[in-house]
Amino acid sequence: MKNIQKNYGIPQEILYTVCVAAWKLCRQNLPSFTTLKAFYTEAFVASALQAVKDAKKLPESLTTISARKEARINLIKDTRRVMANWQLLKVYITKAFGEKLVKTKLQAAGASLYPRASVDN
Repeated sequence: MKNIQKNYGIPQEILYTVCVAAWKLCRQNLPSFTTLKAFYTEAFVASALQAVKDAKKLPESLTTISARKEARINLIKDTRRVMANWQLLKVYITKAFGEKLVKTKLQAAGASLYPRASVDN
């Protein structure tokens, strides 16, 4: 089944206002909603209203997206530095140990992690 992502071109505040209004209407007409589906109870509506209030307290999506992008940029810079240090360690291991021990020492130092790190993963 294909996952469809819905994009509503309205500000978040309007979305929250509409959700609160809808749940308040549900509360006013609770007997009708309960006959439709038994799970519509006062507790269910109160929980839904609280969920909307909690969502309003979250930072705006643009803020969180910006923070994630900034963290990704910083991680890529740090990855470059770690990769350069890895190359220095690799040269050191190659020079410091005999040919038979080099592969074992490189594996112990984390050589298997390098390919994934080298593509900023």
